[in-house]
Amino acid sequence: MLGKLMKYEWKASWKLFIPANLVIVCLSVMTWIANDVAGRSLLSEDRLDGLMSGIFILVMMLSYALSIITVFLGGAIYLIYRFYTSTYGDQGYLLHTLPVDKHYIIVAKALVSAFWILVMALVIYMSAWLVGGGDTKDFFSEFFGGHWYLPIYVVREELNVFTAIMAIVAAVAGIFAKILQVSASASLGQLSANHKVMASLGYYFAFHVLQSIVQGVLITALLLLTDGTEEYLWSGILGHWPWEFALILNLLYAAGFYLITWHVMEHRLNLE
Repeated sequence: MLGKLMKYEWKASWKLFIPANLVIVCLSVMTWIANDVAGRSLLSEDRLDGLMSGIFILVMMLSYALSIITVFLGGAIYLIYRFYTSTYGDQGYLLHTLPVDKHYIIVAKALVSAFWILVMALVIYMSAWLVGGGDTKDFFSEFFGGHWYLPIYVVREELNVFTAIMAIVAAVAGIFAKILQVSASASLGQLSANHKVMASLGYYFAFHVLQSIVQGVLITALLLLTDGTEEYLWSGILGHWPWEFALILNLLYAAGFYLITWHVMEHRLNLE
């Protein structure tokens, strides 16, 4: 049954996300070509020609960045809208009459949503790599080693394959935690008699505040219990936890939000 639910979610989402990712690829190639052509004129002895080329590159880069942000945010908003309408909207009546365990519903939606977020994140990362002039021959070597800073859950200067992979695993767990945070917020908001969407937003920000408090307590505890006080202090303040702590926290968050979503669906469901 899980496979059938995932197939249904896949059919409902691929018509948006496949074109969205193709748009990112096309924008990347166009921006890369335009910058390459304009970059040659930038070094021209003609000052006006160089100035116009510089302005053109700036406009292209700004347009590229705004387009990427729009596509990614649009995809995220669609996933939230899709979850709410298909679970607690008109489609929810049909979904919850199916002879299927509520666990399957939550897992199917979370897996498909996480898949598309990961695909878009990878496409955007490779897109930025191309536009930024990265060497594709060194992509994987620089991704997994050297002095490169993984921009998630790493506070070490030196990276190896294991550390990079575990940081990515922690980030993936973080994606599931965020997805389930949205589902838990929407589920609790659905219990409100009025203004269900506003209630869902309120729960989401309340969870965010609670997470900030938990992290603050952990920072204080780490300052008292570890010798690496400065490292953990700044990593906590900047939101770049070591992957060990990030993985544990994200798994705990995901489990908590999952249980909240399941409890509402199983015991408190009230579709009007």
